Amino acid sequence: MIQAPEVYSAGMVGQFAWILLSQPFSIEAKALPTVVQALNDSNAVVCAAAALLLQNCKKITQDMREDAAKRIIHILSDDELSRRPLDPPQEEYGKTWRLDDVLFETLKVLAD
Repeated sequence: MIQAPEVYSAGMVGQFAWILLSQPFSIEAKALPTVVQALNDSNAVVCAAAALLLQNCKKITQDMREDAAKRIIHILSDDELSRRPLDPPQEEYGKTWRLDDVLFETLKVLAD
């Protein structure tokens, strides 16, 4: 009997990528400004992904911490920006993701 190869969908790739965002890692200093800039993305999932990257990044310079914190505070001060729908590809036990929750948690990590 011949088995068909397993087919992977874009949704599965997105789920895998979302899981990886919660893992500690090192990122090159040259890439940090791009991650911080992504906080301003109009897509809430991209903004949240950048925030999660910052939460789990092992080394962030003080300048980058301050820049990221300023951007996050700006987003959180605007109800329209901070309450954008967030529908990441990873469904964690029925958890409802909120952008402002992710941003507050990132701000807390950056302040430590």
